[in-house]
Amino acid sequence: MLLNLNLSIGFEFKTNNFDLENFKFKNEVENLNLKHGK
Repeated sequence: MLLNLNLSIGFEFKTNNFDLENFKFKNEVENLNLKHGK
């Protein structure tokens, strides 16, 4: 039971981290677009 809990927590963390990286990437792209006046 504890092992399953750890696995699911690890998976959640990886998913959240992935979303965060995607969010940062989108922000950087938007910032570049703003600088270029698009």
